[in-house]
Amino acid sequence: MEGWTGTARSAWFVVLAGCDLVIAVAITGAGHPAAGALMLAVVAAFALFVEVRVIVDDDGLHVRTGPLAWPSVTIPIEEIEAATAIDVRPWRWGGWGYRGSLRLFSRAAWVVRAGPGLRLDLTRGRRFVVTVDDADAGAAAISARLRRPG
Repeated sequence: MEGWTGTARSAWFVVLAGCDLVIAVAITGAGHPAAGALMLAVVAAFALFVEVRVIVDDDGLHVRTGPLAWPSVTIPIEEIEAATAIDVRPWRWGGWGYRGSLRLFSRAAWVVRAGPGLRLDLTRGRRFVVTVDDADAGAAAISARLRRPG
């Protein structure tokens, strides 16, 4: 069965990264290289969450970001009990970025913007949410794999 790929982009993270880059260059040019380096680290952190790529295949769900596909999350198909398209509001999930921990809190979310997203109900009462465009198609791709005979 062919896989599904979706993405979500955050215009705000692009704007914040761009503003911080300008500040980093100005601070460094003003003779404060340590402060400029710190600001460049902030730019790199924002850049990691500009875009998230979600891939559904026969192995499960894979979430990647950044040019090196890091950080990343993989959820094996055998751990997924249900997939639903939802409307994600960052404040309900602790804000923007990667929030929570499946291992420690049984709940995690990867939020780059408000809007469509996937909610996965997982084994052992866990839940994972990720913002992604065309979440209905992503949920359908996962659900089709869950109904297939083993």
